[in-house]
Amino acid sequence: MLPRPSFYRQLRSEETTPVEAEISAFTENSLRLTNGETLNVDVVVLATGWTSDHEYLAPEIRSALQFADDGLYLYRQMVHPAVEGLAFVGYTSTVSSVLTYNLQARWLADLLDGRHCLPSTSEMLSNIEEQRRWKRQTMPASKGRAARLVLHMLHYHDELLEDAGESPLRKRGFFAPFKEVFAPYEPSDYRDVVD
Repeated sequence: MLPRPSFYRQLRSEETTPVEAEISAFTENSLRLTNGETLNVDVVVLATGWTSDHEYLAPEIRSALQFADDGLYLYRQMVHPAVEGLAFVGYTSTVSSVLTYNLQARWLADLLDGRHCLPSTSEMLSNIEEQRRWKRQTMPASKGRAARLVLHMLHYHDELLEDAGESPLRKRGFFAPFKEVFAPYEPSDYRDVVD
């Protein structure tokens, strides 16, 4: 993935400052780096790469998340009610991952801004259990089954949009009803909800 052109402008203007170091500790409002720096932060994005390794999480958090042999089951593929303040964006596996991750980022930003709310803990746990049961009955066993949506991504996209108060019907124009039935969805259909 290539960064947006504005990223380079932000680097040149020093609006964004790159830091090369590892995280040595988290505090309530900051993180300490191995180079001795302390950064005051609101959000930390841990880009863990292709191989899922969750050793960076404290043992009690890993235990609360209830990792299974087939992966990590989450509400809306992002959050778990047992661990407040932690979200996974980009953990889901779909055919169009970039679009999915953009929709996840929009959903999470709206949640953080209070534009929608999480359901009750019992509802989230029930949803997680329904996913687990459905995936184990319909998908082949694998270490990443919990995160796999692949052919079911449109339904997932619709859930994210509905939570955010957006219509899942994305086709526009005079022939929109016809296109909703016969034309495939494309990333451009979501242009007005993700930037």
